Amino acid sequence: VALKLMNGEMVELTHDELLSVLEAFDDMINRTDKSKAKFSDGTSQFTLQSNRLNALNVATSEVLNLNK
Repeated sequence: VALKLMNGEMVELTHDELLSVLEAFDDMINRTDKSKAKFSDGTSQFTLQSNRLNALNVATSEVLNLNK
C-alpha cells in the first residue's frame, strides 16, 4: 500500500484492509512518538523520529482520503 501511494498509483482497499492499514499506521505512530520522547530536541535521532511521524501522519491522511 505504502509503495503504491508513494508512486501515485491508485489503491483500492476493502473495509478490512483499510482498518488493518490504519491500525498498523497507528501502532507505528505510537511507537515512534514514544521513541522520540527518549531523545533531546536538536539531535539527529529526534529529527529522524519527527520526520518519521510526519511521514506516517501524511500516509494516514492519504489512506483516509482513498475512502472518500
